[in-house]
Amino acid sequence: MKLVKLIFRFYIHSSLHVALAVVSFMLLRIYEIGLTVNLNLIFCVFFATISGYNFVKYAGIAKLHHRSLTKQLRAIQIFSAISFVFTIYFLVQLRLMSIMLLISLSIINFIYAFPVFSKAKNLRNLPLVKIYIIAMVWSITCVFLPIIEYQVNFELDYIYMFLQQFLMVVVLMIPFEIRDLKYDLVKLQTLPQILGILNAKILAGILLIFITILSFYFFESNMIFSIVFSFFLFLLIAYSSKNQSLYYSSFYVESVPIFSFIFVCIEFCFY
Repeated sequence: MKLVKLIFRFYIHSSLHVALAVVSFMLLRIYEIGLTVNLNLIFCVFFATISGYNFVKYAGIAKLHHRSLTKQLRAIQIFSAISFVFTIYFLVQLRLMSIMLLISLSIINFIYAFPVFSKAKNLRNLPLVKIYIIAMVWSITCVFLPIIEYQVNFELDYIYMFLQQFLMVVVLMIPFEIRDLKYDLVKLQTLPQILGILNAKILAGILLIFITILSFYFFESNMIFSIVFSFFLFLLIAYSSKNQSLYYSSFYVESVPIFSFIFVCIEFCFY
């Protein structure tokens, strides 16, 4: 049992779970556009997410406590370094435009974590920015990166797809922001800080309704699946709180895109 807990903790803290969530969203978009799976692209995004997220989460900690790192953090450092090597390997298999886009997103990731602005501020510490930077990076990766890599003729529907993806990530981030209310400085101006917890949850519900309408109108998604998906996600948001369990957001909430992709795969196999 202790080993299982140790493996689970490593799975969450090493960003494996969030990498699966990002890849699941991308695969859903690839399916909606009607493309075939490009393994080089999928593995590149998977390993880039691991190395990128761990860079943001642990770079500061490792710098300050490099002589007293825990065994788990050292393992995550090694795992992140290996993931970065794999990222480069799969990156060079992609088209030049895709490589340039991913490098641009990597620069944003660096600016997000490290201070490059006046008064030693990074993007993460700028008011009203944190959630939207994450949503933008996820959405560009999941929607526009496959379009560029597959050289798909651009259509207006892809703008709506990007908007839907952007709003979905914003909604997914709300439980995280509610959880972090105890730690975030007031000047960050996160949605729960600005609106309050209840109003942030109401906003999430409104956005989910809008996302569902976009699914019906533009992408002809399965109606039952879209409604169940939105309802389930809203329940997770409704029950989120400042005192939520340790892995409520980082596991359960972030599992939503993974289970959505699994459901679509099952539906595809049977229908």
